[in-house]
Amino acid sequence: MKLVYLSLARIPSEKAQSNQIMKFCSALVSKGLEVTLIVPKRWHQSKEMRAQHSPNIFSYYGVNPFNFRQLPCIDLLEVTPYIVQRLLAFPLYCASFLFALFFFLLLRDTADIYYVRDYPTASLLRLIALFKKIRVVFELHSLHPHSIFFLLALSKRFSYVVLTHATRERLSKLAGIRPERILVAHDAVDERVLSFSEPSVTTKERLGLPDKKIIGYIGRFHTLGMEKGLETLIQAMQIVLRKFPETMLCLVGGPKEMIPGYTTLAAKLGMNEKLLVFDYVVPAEVKQFINSFDVCVIPFPWTEHFAYYASPLKLFEYMAAGKPIVATGLPSIREILQDGTSAVLVRPSDSESLANGILRVLTDEALAKKIGENAKKEVMQKYTWEKRARAVLGFIEGDA
Repeated sequence: MKLVYLSLARIPSEKAQSNQIMKFCSALVSKGLEVTLIVPKRWHQSKEMRAQHSPNIFSYYGVNPFNFRQLPCIDLLEVTPYIVQRLLAFPLYCASFLFALFFFLLLRDTADIYYVRDYPTASLLRLIALFKKIRVVFELHSLHPHSIFFLLALSKRFSYVVLTHATRERLSKLAGIRPERILVAHDAVDERVLSFSEPSVTTKERLGLPDKKIIGYIGRFHTLGMEKGLETLIQAMQIVLRKFPETMLCLVGGPKEMIPGYTTLAAKLGMNEKLLVFDYVVPAEVKQFINSFDVCVIPFPWTEHFAYYASPLKLFEYMAAGKPIVATGLPSIREILQDGTSAVLVRPSDSESLANGILRVLTDEALAKKIGENAKKEVMQKYTWEKRARAVLGFIEGDA
């Protein structure tokens, strides 16, 4: 079976979506599919990626090679101010890529399955379906019910993959799509992360981190313009330090522009020496930082996106590392973690509740060990890329 994955994403990229796409495509190949990933050819890389000296994308993401094709586009995103990006550069970027993609798919390409995860590309496939018979799987990471462009991208002829049960229910009601045409497939983790084994103290030494208890967060500091609760985490850390004054807080992920805001807040709270903040790190270093953490935190606030649509890669990476997790008890998180069994869940946007959750793990070694071990067992049983690919492939074959 030939599957063509179409995406507007910048690849390679420092963002989670590119990592998710590459890991999933590689997993589909491992299940016997012939996979081709088609993305725009970006002429201007981000500062983070320029620092990597144009890496080989397959070794960069740690995946086996598959067909990878870039089509031309007009790329002004990295050289224009933000307001110009929103009003001109991004629409021009999308339109130019979709123009090239339209003729490529219509005239040159044939596939058994077209797989997409952004609505401009899905809209294009609805148009192409007027000229040729195609099968489309649309993976949705959020819903935009007030956007006419999003609504036009939805088709009852498509099959859908979503990340949470809440997304499935809302999509079915929004577009009148039969629930059996919508698969819930949470995000996942690379099986190789599961085999990473090294004493935490050794990893800390290699990364230049202090040999102290470290409360850690890894991932981008914002998503779609939304801050991820790190200010609440810093405020919670002030409370934790009253009982564990030698503990450190480590934030990893960038972007660099947000770091001064966090260091300023820490200084105001009198704990600037207890905060370590790192910009973006390459995928190979992610597991090393997680291994150096003694407690892993997901402090997401309550927003519609985080509560109902999010399936963060960091969650599954934390689980795979067998580290105790403290997370806000949002519905999307509760689909994966159980309070007291595989994590400690706390109230969102509540620094005192978050601090108490961290203190609960630090003071109860038996609990910390239990929830870490249970989370690792669960991710091995349910949430690897190989298992996700198998589930999606079974869904595609059953929905033919």
